[in-house]
Amino acid sequence: MPLPLIPIAIGIPVLGVWGVIARVIGQDWPKLRNMFFFPLGGTSRGPHHAAQRQLVLRRLNGQPVRLVTHDKRAISAVWAEPAQPARADVAVIILGANAMVLDDLVEYAEWYLRRLRVPVLLVNLWGYPDPLNPATPPQLSGAAARALADEAAPPQPSSTSSEAAAAAAAAILSGDSGADAPSLCPTELSAYLDAEAAYTYLAHDRLLAPTGILVHGISIGGAIGAAVALNHPGVRLTLDQPFCTLKEVTHHMTHGVVESTVTRFLHGKGWLRTMRVARACITPAVSRAVAFLLVRMCFKRGLGGTQAGCAPTDLLDTVGKAARIEGDVFVLYAAADEMMHPDAPRRILSARYGARTRADADAQLRRRSAPMEGGHMSFFGDHAGACELYMRNLRETAFLSGGGGARGDSSAAGAVAADSGKEREDAPLLALKDEL
Repeated sequence: MPLPLIPIAIGIPVLGVWGVIARVIGQDWPKLRNMFFFPLGGTSRGPHHAAQRQLVLRRLNGQPVRLVTHDKRAISAVWAEPAQPARADVAVIILGANAMVLDDLVEYAEWYLRRLRVPVLLVNLWGYPDPLNPATPPQLSGAAARALADEAAPPQPSSTSSEAAAAAAAAILSGDSGADAPSLCPTELSAYLDAEAAYTYLAHDRLLAPTGILVHGISIGGAIGAAVALNHPGVRLTLDQPFCTLKEVTHHMTHGVVESTVTRFLHGKGWLRTMRVARACITPAVSRAVAFLLVRMCFKRGLGGTQAGCAPTDLLDTVGKAARIEGDVFVLYAAADEMMHPDAPRRILSARYGARTRADADAQLRRRSAPMEGGHMSFFGDHAGACELYMRNLRETAFLSGGGGARGDSSAAGAVAADSGKEREDAPLLALKDEL
């Protein structure tokens, strides 16, 4: 083959493959994306979910709140206040992990209500099971959109609109993928807008300043909460077992599957088994390619922004957001987390506070993070050492003391200090933190 034709012969197949990849990642894959939000199965919580929600309201002495997002979707939340609030000018937004509905956040809410005596707002992300708000699709088209629009209009003598709206909702809940009934699947943008609706409720309805709002995000909820902290300078952010980027954690989770697949393929092929270097290169390369395709197929970059009233989508890049956040950031992490990269807390805090050396990064890690024993999704409230370090940071950053408009500040601060004193007697994780 003539030398000038070699680049053409190589380039045409490469361009063809890239064209196919671009076509694939340019499409929307809601059922595949649903696996990121609900990795262990479907979204149903069974027939007793409504009764469970009522138990949650009674247990927290809370009240249901209907939040409306920038794109006119409705989501459910629960607002709860302690009997004797420590301060009147602070509150906590709690965002759960994947497959974690509002009802699963009760322990987190009780910790803030009883230990810190501050109000909490529990948010049920759109698309997650919700007995009080079963179907609120974003951008309906065709008959479904017209039916729901008619339902929102003033009542008319005919009942056709109500029947059509009910049919549309039933189609949506059944998972029908027709043009008139899109899947009830969360997106990165819908999650950002849900969190923004929670912030708007506290800022406008509860009249709280950004510095009085703390967003506690668990796992994927941390990346969502980081979008609120980025969009509103001054908002405090607590990242509970966060990941650095969605692509990184997807690569970590797919690596084992790819490795076992490659091992099975090479089993019995002695001449291939000897190529250990090739195997060591094949596995990470394939797992990274799979992670890239999965993330780019399910999530889109650059949506939202100022016009949508939220931070632009960035494929759930927590580190990238942390570098531009202005409010206080604290990280809770599990020492034996099997899902997240062990260096994630250090990298996130280094991005936020600009650590230039390893020593600077270690100093930020000691000051602004707390380890806890156990694996992913451990509850920090079960670990006295983590609670002590976390409360100490909240005191140092004036979330638990100081500020105007506080009710019973001195007595509340004393109560928190007393709780901290009790915990110092049983804080073995303080030593664990130094070792890590």
